[in-house]
Amino acid sequence: MIRLRHFPSYVAELKSALLNRKLRLFKEFAPGHFAASISKGNSLVINLKGEMGCYLSPTAFAPALTSPFLEAIKKRLSDALVLDLRPYNDDRIIDFRLQGYNEVFHPTVYDLYVELMPGRGNMVLCEDSFRIIASYRGEAGRLLLKGASYLPPERKLSEETDPTAFDLAGYNQEMVDKEAVIFRQKAAELAAPLISLCKRKIKSSEKKVRQLNQDKLEAESHLHDGDKGNFIFMNLDSIDLESGYMDFYGEKVALNKAKSLTENAEAFFKRAKKARATIENADNYIELAKREGEEAASLLPLLQNAGEEAIKELLERYSILERKGKGKKERLSPALYPYKAEIGGTAYLFGHNAASNDFLSFVYDTRKTHYWLHVKDTHGAHLLIQADNPTDEQIQYGCELAILASNKEEGEVIYCPRGNIRKGKEKGQVVLGEYQSALIRRISPEAREAYGKREKAK
Repeated sequence: MIRLRHFPSYVAELKSALLNRKLRLFKEFAPGHFAASISKGNSLVINLKGEMGCYLSPTAFAPALTSPFLEAIKKRLSDALVLDLRPYNDDRIIDFRLQGYNEVFHPTVYDLYVELMPGRGNMVLCEDSFRIIASYRGEAGRLLLKGASYLPPERKLSEETDPTAFDLAGYNQEMVDKEAVIFRQKAAELAAPLISLCKRKIKSSEKKVRQLNQDKLEAESHLHDGDKGNFIFMNLDSIDLESGYMDFYGEKVALNKAKSLTENAEAFFKRAKKARATIENADNYIELAKREGEEAASLLPLLQNAGEEAIKELLERYSILERKGKGKKERLSPALYPYKAEIGGTAYLFGHNAASNDFLSFVYDTRKTHYWLHVKDTHGAHLLIQADNPTDEQIQYGCELAILASNKEEGEVIYCPRGNIRKGKEKGQVVLGEYQSALIRRISPEAREAYGKREKAK
């Protein structure tokens, strides 16, 4: 939180950075967190929750939410020129004076009041300086409706002592470093229903296996009931049905007195037949139930650690833990998981077909600082080095493994940070940004050994 005594210098530095620049593509990328593009690869971020403030960030934010307030902003400030910034009401309020466009596309001056008071973050869009068009949220004790006049919130000031000067660059970096927390929270919120489903599937699988084993054990006790049916037919004249049981070679076996001896015999034959069928099918059903549980157990750590991008991809493309997918969603199965090889403690992941490549690059490992590799100008495996900013040696091994995983012995391999790729139109297709390449003419013994020991990743 910016100290109140720093607020005038903070706004002055922010004004210097934004004056005469344009704000484009307003979006709400998390609840109470807004961003507007100010240049290629840079954004103005307005946080109204948690660590409130306005700062400059190099992060590319994806829109996540919509609201009437956001639509009002986008309609009028889609290409807004920053005319002025000033502190307002001697409080933690910034008045962004912006030139945008009204409903008939005439240039119009708007005031966007950004209120950064602890626990009361808000934004109010006004025209004619104070006439409200829309506000992010309402507030008890204040009329923040369309057409009303903007009045700032009641001041609740306290004395602050801080001899240090305000540093916008340092503040920007501090806030950028905290963005990871926002994204982790978003990913956790998206993944929560799937994680709960996984846990239910694991418990359900364990329960099914226990019940099936119990059914199998019960069936085994009735395997020889056919012999009891034959015994009845062989001793129709000597069995006393009224007693409710018969002596079967020393074993006291209950009979149903409401049925005839013939009907009792047929019931024993049916139980024996059902027992044989149960035992024949039990192992298959047990294996299926175990596989469902193992699938959920393997997906659980992926969901618990995946980023927002991966979770969205899972929700959009795959049918999670359901035998019949809805619409055109694909079945998410362990077969999609990549292979893993290790050299010197570094993990190298690579796909084995188009679907596996797609899953690896856009679901399994979406960390932007891990390196992505592919043999140039040919079909082949996507490979990811699970290391931030890998060394030349790690990249060399990655290139060699990419060659082997693509069933080749030499070739040119392209590589770049994973943040430089995006999805193409087809499954397994990638659109590249900046990249480098290396020409591989021989495969090292270390890479061959690691590839030979590859295992399916979990």
